[in-house]
Amino acid sequence: MLVITLHEGDYVMIGDNIKVHFDHTRGKDILSLGIEAPKDIEILRGKVYEKGIAKLAAEGDEEARELSKKLKREYNSRKRRSKLRIASQA
Repeated sequence: MLVITLHEGDYVMIGDNIKVHFDHTRGKDILSLGIEAPKDIEILRGKVYEKGIAKLAAEGDEEARELSKKLKREYNSRKRRSKLRIASQA
């Protein structure tokens, strides 16, 4: 995973045709991003994507079940790191 720091107005390119730009922040915990991508590329919020995977897993899709487990592990790992970072700043 690439982690970078951006300022309002900055952007990153993914390949030659996907641009993600830092639009603005609202308050302490809300970041607004703009995403420019070809129309044939589906862009979903993480929670929407995860719900779709969980639905497929519940329907018996083994590949979706494994992906769902992986996503849950990653989410829990990020959550732990975030709590550690917040605790170390206090």
